[in-house]
Amino acid sequence: MLKSCMVQVVAAYEKLSEEKQSKKEGAFPVTQSRALQLLYDLRYLNIVLTAKADEVKSGRSKPDSRIEKVTDHLEALIDPFDLDVFTPHLNSNLHRLVQRTSVLFGLVTGTENQLAPRSSTFNSQEPHNILPLASSQIR
Repeated sequence: MLKSCMVQVVAAYEKLSEEKQSKKEGAFPVTQSRALQLLYDLRYLNIVLTAKADEVKSGRSKPDSRIEKVTDHLEALIDPFDLDVFTPHLNSNLHRLVQRTSVLFGLVTGTENQLAPRSSTFNSQEPHNILPLASSQIR
């Protein structure tokens, strides 16, 4: 089921890139910000809809060439400097989104897909997710 979903997603992205290349009348205009969003969405769907256990069993550890082709096409629509600037932010937000949605899609996609170890270093810029129960003033 996951594989067929991913095949349909890649087919839709390929159709979108073909429309962009042929410049059809009424085609969806892909600006840089839309290309960034499409790239983020494709990477997210690739992580969620790709079963890691299937890749290990079949001995296939490299990504699908169709996905790489669509990714390269989307990256070509983005300014290289902007892509270098946004890539770390895209990746960090991508992993955060995968962790947050793993509860929703965990039963469908399997638990081995979303389990990623959290980094042991604390990022001081990330906001806390808990509220203090009492003030920590010294008396």
